[in-house]
Amino acid sequence: WQYLVDQPLRFVGLSATLREATSFFSTLTGARQTLVEEISPTRDELESEGAEYMVALRGDPVSRSALLSTTIQTCMLLQRCLDPRTADLEQSVSRGAFGQRTFVFTDDLDVTNRLYFDLLSAEGRKSRGVVDNQRAPNGGLAVLRRSGSSSSRYRGGQDWRTCEQIGHELSNRLNIKRVSSQDRGVDPDADVIVATAALEVGFDDPSVGAVVQHKAPRGMANFLQRKGRAGRTRGMRPWTVVVLSDYGRDRIAYQGYDLLFDPELPARSLPLSNRYITRMQAVFAAIDYFGQALQDALPGSVWQDLAGPKHTQRTTRLIKEVRTILESNNGTQKLETYVSRALRLPKGEALAVMWEFPRPLMTTVLPTALRRLTSRWSALGQPETDLQTRNNPLPDFVPATLFADLNLAEVRIDLPRRAGADDDSAHPGLPVFSALREFAPGRVSRRFGVQYRTERYWISPPPAALLGESITNLSIDEFGTYCPLGQFSYACNDEIIHVPVVRPISLAPTMPEAKISDTSNGRLTWHSQFAPASEPTWLEAPMDSAWSMRVPRLGFFTHARHAPVEVRRFATGATAEVGVGRGQRLTVSSEFRQAEQPVALGAAYPADGVLFEVQIPGNLLETAHEASEKWRAIRTARYFDTAWRGEALAGVASPFLREWLAHVFMSALTYEAIQRNASLELASCRIANGKAGIALGAVLGILFQSQAHYPTDEAELPAQDRLRQDLDQLLAQPQVIGELENLARYLWEPITAEWEPWLRGVYQGTLGAALLKTIGDLCPAINLDDLALDLDRGPNARAHLAIVAPGAVEVWITERNPGGSGLIEEFMRHYAEDPRRFFSMVRASLEMGEFELIDHQLGRLLCCLTGARGNVETLEVVRRYRAATDLGSLAATSSDLRHALLKDGFSPFHGFVVSVGNRILRPGAGPGTDRYLADAIKAWNSQEARLGVEIDLRVICFWLSQKTDIDSIVDEAGIPPGHDRQAWRMNAIYGLLWARGRFIRSAALQTRNPFLELPPLERLLVIDSVVDERQRVPVE
Repeated sequence: WQYLVDQPLRFVGLSATLREATSFFSTLTGARQTLVEEISPTRDELESEGAEYMVALRGDPVSRSALLSTTIQTCMLLQRCLDPRTADLEQSVSRGAFGQRTFVFTDDLDVTNRLYFDLLSAEGRKSRGVVDNQRAPNGGLAVLRRSGSSSSRYRGGQDWRTCEQIGHELSNRLNIKRVSSQDRGVDPDADVIVATAALEVGFDDPSVGAVVQHKAPRGMANFLQRKGRAGRTRGMRPWTVVVLSDYGRDRIAYQGYDLLFDPELPARSLPLSNRYITRMQAVFAAIDYFGQALQDALPGSVWQDLAGPKHTQRTTRLIKEVRTILESNNGTQKLETYVSRALRLPKGEALAVMWEFPRPLMTTVLPTALRRLTSRWSALGQPETDLQTRNNPLPDFVPATLFADLNLAEVRIDLPRRAGADDDSAHPGLPVFSALREFAPGRVSRRFGVQYRTERYWISPPPAALLGESITNLSIDEFGTYCPLGQFSYACNDEIIHVPVVRPISLAPTMPEAKISDTSNGRLTWHSQFAPASEPTWLEAPMDSAWSMRVPRLGFFTHARHAPVEVRRFATGATAEVGVGRGQRLTVSSEFRQAEQPVALGAAYPADGVLFEVQIPGNLLETAHEASEKWRAIRTARYFDTAWRGEALAGVASPFLREWLAHVFMSALTYEAIQRNASLELASCRIANGKAGIALGAVLGILFQSQAHYPTDEAELPAQDRLRQDLDQLLAQPQVIGELENLARYLWEPITAEWEPWLRGVYQGTLGAALLKTIGDLCPAINLDDLALDLDRGPNARAHLAIVAPGAVEVWITERNPGGSGLIEEFMRHYAEDPRRFFSMVRASLEMGEFELIDHQLGRLLCCLTGARGNVETLEVVRRYRAATDLGSLAATSSDLRHALLKDGFSPFHGFVVSVGNRILRPGAGPGTDRYLADAIKAWNSQEARLGVEIDLRVICFWLSQKTDIDSIVDEAGIPPGHDRQAWRMNAIYGLLWARGRFIRSAALQTRNPFLELPPLERLLVIDSVVDERQRVPVE
């Protein structure tokens, strides 16, 4: 910009979520940091007033579809807990304290469309938003919650009398609208707006009083922006509700609710020095250069000219300009000068951008542009079949949006033509891997279902599969067009299988029959293969380091050294669970065929990567006889992993069902062993014989608090899946109980050599995750989402290249973008500078993570508060903190508490201090709470040590709820009488205690590769084999 206008510019930025904003803005604009001024209020300029309410709400963990239903009911209820609509906030019931409208956020277009149309239906409206008098003549589902309309619903917790008392007539239908990339504008008359990231920044509506987030947010900065859409006026008390499931990130967020609502944002960095960004900017500068050269041509845009085939005089002129640069030294020099000045490149860097890999302008970018312009985007002799993305020139070299991924290839989605729809809406595009996942055979998608509720698409499994055949062939020519890639290989049952692979050019989904359930889901059977182009650059581990035995060397594959690795990802078939009627589901397996021969769908691309040669210790079983924390964790992980992978309970097709069966049995087993003070083996026998104190069928209702869905006169949102009934039926089968009993033997039988292969897989996966995390820690500019972790190269396509030592295993970390993004090069540079620092950081990555440290220090603090060894200063500060009556004294005491904790040997980092405030120093807590929590943690530790396994938080809470101790700890006002009292106790204890065990241990190392199911991660298995070479220096 400064080069084009030939004068200095002044930049102004606004952010509510940036740490170290001055440094960030300096990097972003290119201005010196001394020329950047940050304007932000000081603490004494802030006035404290009002309040905000934050709720972490867990859906029924046993139902597949109930989470969306939970979000829908939350929106229906929460909006009616705000003020009824008035023209002026000051004239509302609360005079503006609670707002009048709700924003609902999701992170997925498919979920956005489902939520929007289901919420319309729940409010008694049709897809276009008009009133549905035929199906819902009396109003939406809220009318069923009127006072006295249903005693069973009231007993089930549906008490909406407050809404009526505020002034809401429950027969009135809410006005529901949607805002996403598929829509434009915000309807000022909407009561509830369903939105994606399109609305999280820059929209200021003073009437918004509540924000609902469906599932755990993907980024905390984004979540804070969304949360800030409510409460924009002084004095308003906004609501934030996060609806969570009981799995993965959701489970960690629910159990760590304090950090969810009070996070510490990390400092953000921009990878502008990254060669990937520089090359991308150079392409944009070249487009600007051609735009200036064509100023006297016919009106048009070089951007559009390079985005797809056109037949204009501009195209001829553009071809001439490109050829001039490629064929004349003068033209080349002019472009180099322009790029150098426009990007303010250091001396010599412009020449590298023009000629050196990856993606040089002169040998890849401009020749590609010329080829496409002259051939009308031909590929394999077929015009208009080469890579193109709508409104994105040269997608091989620049992404469609800033800092987005480079497209491998885009697949055209040929939707059935709708009346009145334009051509672009009928042929949207998706990146190849996204398209394959979105339309895995058997998966019903509503990503493109934007017009009406029944608009949904899928690629159907073969009709024979829907009639009950277990495995059927699926002809890929029935739903797409393809480009051949070659023959790839994968291993199956110790056999190498070669298969031809094709890349989709287009996919043609259809609309499923009405009987097909919206919850039908399909998963592709992925395989990966890595084919090195040449020998990598090998770098050794430090010679005299303990790591030289574990990771002897690293091999770097980079475009800069003309030695990339070809990454091949391909799917040979799919497995789907299809709902074919009310309560009926079929498990369908399909294998791809073309011309009646096996074929795979996928893509291949050259990428930068690093290969770690890993030597796994041969003595993993050396301490297996010990009942230490490590082996308790490993036994528990083996039990659940065996169920998930189908090595046990093979007769149950769904891994989701197998995992739930394992959870139910494990919960009943540990509770019975604790309650009877018996061994796990004896408890297992009692359960199998029906003599246990808790029946397997009762576990879902008691421990997981899954409620049976009560019937109504009208259809209540989408019908609930029959998972609860499926589990009850399976738990009634003696064969299933027998298999669960056999599976549970992993929890107490001696660990033998049979465990060795599984332990090696856990070791390899955990070390690989630690290596990946350390790359991100060593190079903060690298976003780890841009890297993929693999544990095997697949069948060796080029056996003479990148040979590892006999007995060694491999860890591959590759860039997800083709052509070399500079990420691996940056890591290579940092590693070469100081290998010892890298491996020291790997060791640190295997230490306790944030959640583990919080658990450890909370336990220590409780011992200090309840024992005789407590620091007198800490005890006094805690007493003053609990006695504080205003925000000022509370803030002052919080600072004193940090200093006292530091003196007492604690690390008062943000997450720990927040957890102390919410768990130990919460309002109403006192010495009695401290003693109760300390005793609960002690009993929990004692039972885990006695049984030799990890015990789930819910089991401990249920066991503790059998006693009345908690009644005197928590305020008794509002405790439900009768049979609900025990459930109340369990929930009260659940809110006081915190997550522990394998879930929080693996949280810091958690990574996801959509093409590979990684083994369980267990840092305790790895860290024992890695010597800490840091020397302790006394500071006394």
